[in-house]
Amino acid sequence: MGNRYGARADEFAWTLGVLRRLKRYIQSGLSYSECGKLLGCSRNSIAHGVRKLNAPLLNAEERRERTRRTRFEDAIHGRRSRNKIAEDYTYIESWREFTERRQKERAALREEPPSS
Repeated sequence: MGNRYGARADEFAWTLGVLRRLKRYIQSGLSYSECGKLLGCSRNSIAHGVRKLNAPLLNAEERRERTRRTRFEDAIHGRRSRNKIAEDYTYIESWREFTERRQKERAALREEPPSS
């Protein structure tokens, strides 16, 4: 962290120009992560910058619209398909079904004579 004289040489400095760029990015609807990539800092640094700007928070309708947009973009760009549990074809059997299936498999193995 910097001190009262400003950021260290290796730290990200919140200059007036950077704050103006951040404000434009936020108004255009970019997420904190996207803003961080454009400005070269972390998502948490962007959250701090937004607090520095005293930017108004989104109202309920704007939050719903942003949620709808990100869900749509996640579906379009395939981010949802990475979650294998959420796939329709994934079936997770219950413990009872698992034990019944394993008992049948073990019984079938016991009944088979060795093939040597």
